Amino acid sequence: MKNILLSILCSLFVLSMSAQEEAAEKRHRITFLLSHTWISTVAPDGEGFGALPSFGLNYDYWFSEKFAIGLHNDFIAETFVVERLDGEADLERELPWAAVAVAIYKFENGLAPIIGGGVEIEPSESLPLLHVGLEYGKEFAEVWEVGLNVTYDFKWEAYNSYAFGLSISTRL
Repeated sequence: MKNILLSILCSLFVLSMSAQEEAAEKRHRITFLLSHTWISTVAPDGEGFGALPSFGLNYDYWFSEKFAIGLHNDFIAETFVVERLDGEADLERELPWAAVAVAIYKFENGLAPIIGGGVEIEPSESLPLLHVGLEYGKEFAEVWEVGLNVTYDFKWEAYNSYAFGLSISTRL
């Protein structure tokens, strides 16, 4: 899995370097996202459902006005305990970080479905995941965009989560 992630990072770097001459077209987008991630947690007195503070830092390369690939990074800013889907021992997650390679298609109305795969990285155990989402963005001041974002992460072997957030993006 680490080799796949490294290959994706290298590919994104090469794409961005080869697009230097196209900078006038503003093909690069950097996004900062503030969100809450909803997770079914295991509380000392039983199961619970918690909203944990999270944020994201995303890079997207736009091939056209409608299609992009990117690397999305989500960070949960808390430590929590979840029950594994297979019923094994509980799993403690300490400040997990998810790195996901995504594909994006943006419709004329500003809606953009997102799909990708990656890994949630945490000191004790990393988990592979499938990431799906939907974002809505409204452009202003030519290179800026404000948006709403909802995502769902299917983590094999453990737990699933979804997040709601607000974003601010700039095109470079």
